[in-house]
Amino acid sequence: MGSEKMIYKVGISVALISLLILSFQFLIKIIKQQKQLADIKDDFIDNLTHEFKTPIATISAAIEGMQKFNALENKEKTERYLEISKSELNRLNDMVTKLLNISVYDKNNLTLTLHDVDVTAMIDEIVSMEKFRAVKPVQFNIDIAEGVKQVPADPLHFKNALINLVDNAVKYSKESVTISITAVKESGFACITVKDNGIGIPSTEVKNVFDKFYRVPTGDLHNVKGSGLGLSYVRSVIEAHGGTITVNSEINVQTAFIISIPLK
Repeated sequence: MGSEKMIYKVGISVALISLLILSFQFLIKIIKQQKQLADIKDDFIDNLTHEFKTPIATISAAIEGMQKFNALENKEKTERYLEISKSELNRLNDMVTKLLNISVYDKNNLTLTLHDVDVTAMIDEIVSMEKFRAVKPVQFNIDIAEGVKQVPADPLHFKNALINLVDNAVKYSKESVTISITAVKESGFACITVKDNGIGIPSTEVKNVFDKFYRVPTGDLHNVKGSGLGLSYVRSVIEAHGGTITVNSEINVQTAFIISIPLK
């Protein structure tokens, strides 16, 4: 009887110790998760602040150009600076909207208003804006096939998706970058490719690039800012159009994002 009591007590003790260990491990896991969330939040706020500064800096540069470099005497240049400022203000407003409505990235909640978008004109506007604000040499090669010069899309969200891809191509390049933007018609879809000659994405990271808040490690590139929402937003926009987005990349060679959206 005594031995049975002893075994019972030992069993209870072992069970309690095991429960204590499991509870301690669970507590450690919760603490780590909370710390990770706090780090993500801090990084998100820091990077988003930089994202807000970019259009503000572009608008400031445009205004300074008109004030100090006699742009006001050149009607064509003045109109171009004003259009860039207007476009950047619209982009700033859209970023505020995205910040206040992060849940909108879920394709089921994203409301689209479809129009026949002039792809060539939209890309030309994006390229002009990017050249104006770029702090490094950027060369663009554009090739839009006849069958995809107009695409049924939401002008605001579709343009923002393309801007995100072009911005990434510039950000994740080194001293200079060449960006190729091509569009072709394939099996009733408009296939638009944005390809750069930048640092590339490691094969182990490719599967994560469209995850919300995820940012690809930048290696020897420093001060590359971003919210971690850009590609998540792009995917949501493209999928809301009934399309897909894929990425092909090779380290130190190129990265290509391929968008496919239905033409009807």
